[in-house]
Amino acid sequence: MSATICVRPQKQAAYNTSKGAVQMLAKSLATEWGPRGIRVNSLSPGYMKTDLIKGLLENEGKELVGSWERDIPMGRMAEPHELRGTIVWMASKFPTEPVDPA
Repeated sequence: MSATICVRPQKQAAYNTSKGAVQMLAKSLATEWGPRGIRVNSLSPGYMKTDLIKGLLENEGKELVGSWERDIPMGRMAEPHELRGTIVWMASKFPTEPVDPA
């Protein structure tokens, strides 16, 4: 799983680098393995209320949440359970066309 956070420079180089690497790995593997009929998917959600983020927010405060939520069209961070349907769909046989081609 990647994250859209990696396109925004922040003071967490290792985390953002790992997420950017996952995006490029998925695109490269899809290009390499797609002709063999093997699908490769990567999910890149926006800001999520995960345990990792909750711990960070306890230290950083509401200002950080506000700056993130201003960039989110719905004006709030998503909960991890909201990804369930997307993950199940991605694992099914139905997604045959790329959403973000390599």
